[in-house]
Amino acid sequence: MAVALDSSGSLAVTGDSKGVFRVGPATGEAPHLLFGQRAPISGVAVAPDGGLIAAPSEDGTIRLFPMPKGRPLHTLPYSELLARLRNLTNVRVIPDDTAETGYRLEPGRFSGWRNPPPTDELSIRRTG
Repeated sequence: MAVALDSSGSLAVTGDSKGVFRVGPATGEAPHLLFGQRAPISGVAVAPDGGLIAAPSEDGTIRLFPMPKGRPLHTLPYSELLARLRNLTNVRVIPDDTAETGYRLEPGRFSGWRNPPPTDELSIRRTG
């Protein structure tokens, strides 16, 4: 439903009718997938410095996303993906025979990241 290129013309940003963004090389390699809109995306724009993506949707909201960097998470080998996710949260999934699903979430102590990710690799959604 929406498409934009960054100022260099090398990155394409698209938004679809389900609220999903795809950000990737204009040459067609695997894109980053960004979720967060709850309504069809009516447009996308990339900041002149390439650092942010603005995304209005049909529900009247506009969301700002930092431009993702590095390899898309869904393309990482399973063990590398789990290692990266473990580094971003203090919540663990642990077996629990008394739980309906057989697992439960257990929050642990979180005093900060053991190995902080570079800020350009974080996919933090900014809203406002």
